[in-house]
Amino acid sequence: MYLWDKIQEDHFEKPSLLYYKGKKADESWTDVQSIDLNNWFGDYDGWWDASRGAKGYAEQSKGEMVIPEPPGDPDDPHDELKLIANMKKKNKEYRGPQGIFLYEFFDMDNDGHLQRNQYFPTHP
Repeated sequence: MYLWDKIQEDHFEKPSLLYYKGKKADESWTDVQSIDLNNWFGDYDGWWDASRGAKGYAEQSKGEMVIPEPPGDPDDPHDELKLIANMKKKNKEYRGPQGIFLYEFFDMDNDGHLQRNQYFPTHP
């Protein structure tokens, strides 16, 4: 089962607040809850930074959005949520839109809450 099957995006409040419903282990859905993605991702010279302690991308970005997009495997066509933004480089110019898939960093726990997955770098 994919993260896409366990999450229903409610809305995204720019620049970093994702409101969603999560699927619980009993197959019911949570009420709308939120996660501030600014606390999990940073910016390094205009590129996404998901390393330990990285945060604050929203202070260095514009055009933020969360969209459903296929991860790219033609043999497994399904959508996943992707966080997209134009990130600011050190020279104060912005790179074109780039994004990261949330499934690469988060799983859904049994209570329907997003949690850091085993592949996400250790985060405080």
